[in-house]
Amino acid sequence: MTFKESTSENTAVLPSEAVLSSADKRSHLVQLVLDSVTSPHSRRAYRTGLDQFFTWWTATAPTEAFGRPLIQRYRASLEEHKRAPATINRSLAPIRKLAEEATFAGLLSAATASAVLAVKEPSASESGQGIGWGVIRPNNSSRCPTGRGWLESAIASCWPCFSAEVCGARSSRL
Repeated sequence: MTFKESTSENTAVLPSEAVLSSADKRSHLVQLVLDSVTSPHSRRAYRTGLDQFFTWWTATAPTEAFGRPLIQRYRASLEEHKRAPATINRSLAPIRKLAEEATFAGLLSAATASAVLAVKEPSASESGQGIGWGVIRPNNSSRCPTGRGWLESAIASCWPCFSAEVCGARSSRL
């Protein structure tokens, strides 16, 4: 992974300390993000997200500059690994924060940050994963003999004895 010192629209600009190792540069960038949040939970989540991103970047595209194409490739990689939309969004949040903070610190051009921030978030409908209810869907009352609704139907499919109480139906399993 290389951090290029440049003023180009598509590359991160790092401090002029040419003696910094890649690990030191990474640490400097992560610290920019961590200093911008106060919640210990956010700090931990952002550190984890950035560590995962930097690991992917180092392994996959070490010579590619930080910018929209790199982040789009990262998002595509997460999708290829069948990550849920919420997981992908959680993975992209620290990268967006990095782009913001690097811009404020003068390390990244506003145009590059804007392009990174504009990387589209996946939606549940894009992934075909729905809203996480699995096979339980509203207006599916076929499992509940009295037709009371989808929630009772869901409960009935898991706990037949509870179903008998809720629906007033008799279960042959009781």
